[in-house]
Amino acid sequence: MNEKDKKILDLASRFIEKQGCLWAEFDVDAYSYQVYGGRKFQCGTSEKEQGVYINLPFEIGEIITEILNERNSDIPEELDDWDSSGYLQSVNVKLYPKERKFKVYGVYQVSITLEEVVSEFEMPDDVVSILTNAGINKGTVEFNGGGDSGYIEDMISSVNDTNSVSGIDDNGNLDAFLYRVLDNYGDWYNNEGASGNIELDVDNKTATYHVWPNDYAYEDEFLFDIDF
Repeated sequence: MNEKDKKILDLASRFIEKQGCLWAEFDVDAYSYQVYGGRKFQCGTSEKEQGVYINLPFEIGEIITEILNERNSDIPEELDDWDSSGYLQSVNVKLYPKERKFKVYGVYQVSITLEEVVSEFEMPDDVVSILTNAGINKGTVEFNGGGDSGYIEDMISSVNDTNSVSGIDDNGNLDAFLYRVLDNYGDWYNNEGASGNIELDVDNKTATYHVWPNDYAYEDEFLFDIDF
């Protein structure tokens, strides 16, 4: 950052402070580091509260972009600070006018698993016969879906692991029944999707799905600050 940039940022700080802002937030593209909205910033009225949008009388976006390009190695595209990996979605830059400081945050998308959903359905006689002939009294089959596709594993294993049914895809009645069970849950294969298993109980003629829906959360991660 050269002296000219520092003078521009000093003028910007004076303007932001006169608007009653404790900080000014600029939203930045995660990869090009271009500032969205040009001169527009969001006025922070407390450390946690965001206020109205205000326009600077001049542009500082190029300075912010240059700073982020210089500190590119400090802006990881992936972080493992949570139960699952977080992937960079955007960058937030906050200018603190009194301190003459930038604070840079990464906004990371994290996959999360929601509360289990359970429901029970009646098993038709033809499926009962298939499982009985395979020597399965109680069995489970896994499934997984997301991103506009999903699949049910091609094998049902008995609870005691002594018997199994393979080639589910080739058994139309069994395959169709399992997909009907999941269709009762709903959209388990699109967007974030879901995973889980179907429990099959021949004695009680029931099929019970256990579905763990997937979702996304967004986490702000402080990355670094820089004085000017």
